[in-house]
Amino acid sequence: EIFIINALRDIFLDNGSRIPQADGISIKWDVVFETALKWNVAPMLWRFFKGRSAILEKTHIPDAVYRSIEAAYVKTYMVNQSNFTELTDIIRRLNASDIEVLLLKGAHLAPFVYKDMGMRWMADIDILIRREDLQRTHELLVNRGYKHPDMAPVVWDDFGRRKEVKSQAEVLQWYKTNHMHLPYYHPTAIQQLEVHWRIAKSTSPFSI
Repeated sequence: EIFIINALRDIFLDNGSRIPQADGISIKWDVVFETALKWNVAPMLWRFFKGRSAILEKTHIPDAVYRSIEAAYVKTYMVNQSNFTELTDIIRRLNASDIEVLLLKGAHLAPFVYKDMGMRWMADIDILIRREDLQRTHELLVNRGYKHPDMAPVVWDDFGRRKEVKSQAEVLQWYKTNHMHLPYYHPTAIQQLEVHWRIAKSTSPFSI
């Protein structure tokens, strides 16, 4: 854990080729990789090792582990690049319809903060629009082949009480009234896209 944290500090604080304070020979590299996967930072470790032959030699990282870290980066890069190509076109079309869009979380961080599509793993893509633009955004996405995933006809309120809902239409209406986003998916494009109209649920004690 100390090695990973120091490696990330080296990347983001630009401290040069500082070796994290640990004996490279004694490090359990399989545990390093498993921990990096659990923390969703394995692609970032590849940035630490990339082009640093001296560090690779000093840390004695096994080739198999290094290749696994490299593969995690490549996979993240390819998925993100595909998603962002699609997202760019969606935003362009929304803007053409006078619908303003903000990128949230990883959708903003990957290109503008990390400045490397391969470093920021994302479970989904999140965008923020105005509530009054929700229907037009929905129509544009449906025309591109996006759908709502199957949503269980049961929702739980913030106090853990179960509410039975008879149809998906009612589930969607509940989301629009009480929630903060609607999920969409496309089997060959963005598989998890969340369209937000607020940051927190309507039941949140905080006004954002």
